[in-house]
Order: sequence, then C-alpha cells, then structure tokens
Amino acid sequence: MESWNDFAVALAGASAALAGLIFVAVSINLERLLRIPAMRFRAATTIAMLTGVLVLSSFILIPGQSIRALGLETLGAGAASWIVVTALGVRSVRLVDADAAYRTNYVVSVLTHQCATAPAVIGGIILTRSDDAGMYWLAAAFIASFVVALAEAWVILVEIAR
Repeated sequence: MESWNDFAVALAGASAALAGLIFVAVSINLERLLRIPAMRFRAATTIAMLTGVLVLSSFILIPGQSIRALGLETLGAGAASWIVVTALGVRSVRLVDADAAYRTNYVVSVLTHQCATAPAVIGGIILTRSDDAGMYWLAAAFIASFVVALAEAWVILVEIAR
C-alpha cells in the first residue's frame, strides 16, 4: 500500500485546492447563484464530492493499517459521499424550471457526479476483501471527480455569467 502514498498525497492537495476554487467561484458569483436555487445545490454537490476525495485520500495515508481496514473506511466514506452527492443532485433537478434544456443539463450533472463517486464504493467493497485491486477503482473515482469538479467550476464561474 505504500506505493500509493505519493498518489494519495497529491490527491489530498489537489482536492483541497479544487474545493477552494469552488468556494472562490461561489463567492464571486454568489448573487447570481442565489437567484438560481438549483445552482446552489450543484455547487454544494461539487464541494461534497471533492471533500469525499480529500477524506478518502487521507485514509490511504494512515500508516500501518490493513487493506481490509482501508476497505471498511473507504466503503463507509465512499457510500456517505455517494449518498450526499445523490441527495443534493436530486434536489437540484427538482428545483429546475420546467424548461427541458435546463433539466437535461442538471440530469447530466447528476449522472456525472454518480459516475465519479460510485467507483469509490466499488473500490471499498473490493478492498474489504483484502484485495488491493480496489485501489484502481479508487484511482478511477478520484480522476473522474477531478474532471467533473473542473467542469462544474467552469459552470459556476463562467457559464453562470452568461
């Protein structure tokens, strides 16, 4: 598991930095975000997803723990992250106007958040069986989370100004 430490350190720093970027984007566009209730949930979903990456990557850095222990931590935190992301995403879709174009955008956003967080749960399940192959599922979750977070940051910072 030590071979994953450098990766986890990079992820912890990157996820904290990206969460900070989202906070800055929210603060810059706060007035506009408050006018679009669903967008607030979209921003919160992105922050929750990045917080999940930060927590999960921190678990990897705990010294001396077994793969199974990491799996249990990952399964719990990954499932919690997935549930929070799902709940916030569903709330955002429910708040969108009847306009089909906007609803489609929000549904796609919810689905991409799902694709980014679900692999962490799968990785946690695999790790609980003391199989370090679960780390590759975590890596997929982390990379997908960064891609989704960057896209959401763009929406929150730039697209909302249109």
